[in-house]
Amino acid sequence: METNPDLLYLAPFQGITDYIFRSAFATHFGGLDAVFTPYLANSPGGKVNPRKLRDFLPQNNEAIKTIPQILSKDAVEMITMANEFSEMGYKVMNWNLGCPFPQVAKKMRGSGLLPHPDFIKKIMDEVIPAISIGLSVKTRVGYHEPDEIFKLMEVLNQYPIDEIIIHPRTGVQLYRGFAQPDDFEACIHRTSFPLAYNGDIFTPENFNSLKSRFPNIKRWMIGRGALRNPFLPYAIKYNSLLPEKERRTALENFSFGILEDSLARKQEITHILDHQKALWQYLSYTFDDRTSAFRRIRKVSTIEAFRPLLRGIIRNDALAGFIALTDTDPMNGIEVVEG
Repeated sequence: METNPDLLYLAPFQGITDYIFRSAFATHFGGLDAVFTPYLANSPGGKVNPRKLRDFLPQNNEAIKTIPQILSKDAVEMITMANEFSEMGYKVMNWNLGCPFPQVAKKMRGSGLLPHPDFIKKIMDEVIPAISIGLSVKTRVGYHEPDEIFKLMEVLNQYPIDEIIIHPRTGVQLYRGFAQPDDFEACIHRTSFPLAYNGDIFTPENFNSLKSRFPNIKRWMIGRGALRNPFLPYAIKYNSLLPEKERRTALENFSFGILEDSLARKQEITHILDHQKALWQYLSYTFDDRTSAFRRIRKVSTIEAFRPLLRGIIRNDALAGFIALTDTDPMNGIEVVEG
């Protein structure tokens, strides 16, 4: 089977793509080369809450290469987190300069830092000499305007950056409208660092179109497209779609693996069901009638009722193909917190 040599990354989503999800995805769906963790934040005073580190522990991330991500505007905090990751054996961490969520951006974190390149430079001047692991950056093209990234890249070009992952939307845009490849193209010749494209890859055709336009880009991040159809990375990597029976089996093993693992860790039932419903808001797109599938899942209030319902949906509802993002798609503009 011919394999696409480009690197495929899974984007992080707060509250969804924890280590249980990431391991299950890598095990049952494949196609990915690496996954990025939801961001670690709020580690004041040079200390990281041990409870927050569970998602990053090496023993919880053995199924696939994992890149820890941080959200911060404080150099001391970033150094502290880098030291924690270094002790765990990580070779690189990712700095989130892309999160558009207003509660994050208004605190001048995530994409809220993009209008302040001088402040970013001050942080980098302190952080880079003090850390022993590499640093990559995940960013949008700006917070207010798409050309804000040009000054950011001027700053980043002064330091040894591992890679820059660019989502060609602005922060204020959130997830409304569509990613703009023109804005990504404007960045290509402004740095010699490896670039990764991130944004609106929902179908193999989306990917192939972008690859034709940017043949020298070898790294791609898939977010909502992989959440709502987890067979997408495999289809891109191997130019093939698994037979229907294998897809249903993978979907069932993945879903129940997450459910049973969560139960085994004695998480609260309400939390487990809320997590499943958040997950199935996306996964319902794997079925022709996603509205019916999600409506039934959303109404369930007990684990005892959830198990047979979910199994019946996976085994019997008609599967859908890959669905591109459209103006009328409920996911166009949905408020998500991408790490």
